[in-house]
Amino acid sequence: VEYFQVQWNAREAINPEESNFIERYKERWLTHHRLRRSLERRLVKVRSAVEGIFAEAELELHSKLNAPLCYLLGIIAGGGRVADLSRRVVTITYHRGAMNPGTANEGFVCAPGVSTIRLRQSEAISKDVESIRENLGQFFVKTDPDSTVGTRKVSDYNYRIVIQFAENSKTWKTVEEFVRMSTRKGGRLVPRIPSGILSESRKHLAKSFIQGYTDVRSRISVTDREGTRGPLRISVSVSTYAGQFGRELAQLIKSALGIRRLGVLEGSRRGRETMLRFDPAELPKGFFRSHWKK
Repeated sequence: VEYFQVQWNAREAINPEESNFIERYKERWLTHHRLRRSLERRLVKVRSAVEGIFAEAELELHSKLNAPLCYLLGIIAGGGRVADLSRRVVTITYHRGAMNPGTANEGFVCAPGVSTIRLRQSEAISKDVESIRENLGQFFVKTDPDSTVGTRKVSDYNYRIVIQFAENSKTWKTVEEFVRMSTRKGGRLVPRIPSGILSESRKHLAKSFIQGYTDVRSRISVTDREGTRGPLRISVSVSTYAGQFGRELAQLIKSALGIRRLGVLEGSRRGRETMLRFDPAELPKGFFRSHWKK
């Protein structure tokens, strides 16, 4: 009752019992229609202005790209969380599940019948994280000597890589633009691929970006092998909410790395990650830098 009273007594309301009800209603409708058209035109201008700002940011980002920086952007796309932009801090999450669960080889990097390698997973992950820290450290020594890269162990299979960019950092502005142009979901960045690495002449930048992403989002597991007796495959995970990125990444892996056969296990419909799987024998020599993945 209260709702209808509010509507009946509203300033814009027209009494249907008035003799000129149709004329007044038409007049109000035309006024509203003109206002709506005006608002739509303004929205178009705002949208165009925002797109222009993003285009300028993308152009500036592309002009600064190099291989080490693309490696860093790939790592941020793979596991980046914005800790505090005002303090120039970006945190990378490196997390793995236990390999070979429920078997005698749980917690070990191994593939009986395929390889003789048997490494304790916690040690392999620790060395992986240290390798990433060293790769980023070497980059910052040359470009941002006052920036720091640290690691924090959360559990045997879970680490945080914390990057603190210095006030005089030469790369922070580019990283900040990349982060701000990525949609955030629960603090985690929804990954995106810089369009500046998509051209044929920039395959070396695309390769570095993929290297960074796969350093934090790839695995080698018996569950990823081809069939029941086929060879092991590299599996690269893509978050459930990043379907568009997953499709673009699959195309980039094929075009930039020359991967001919790439399997895609779509997981979004099941609320799980999407997995991109391919034969490591097709990868360029020296693609993987971690000891056990080699």
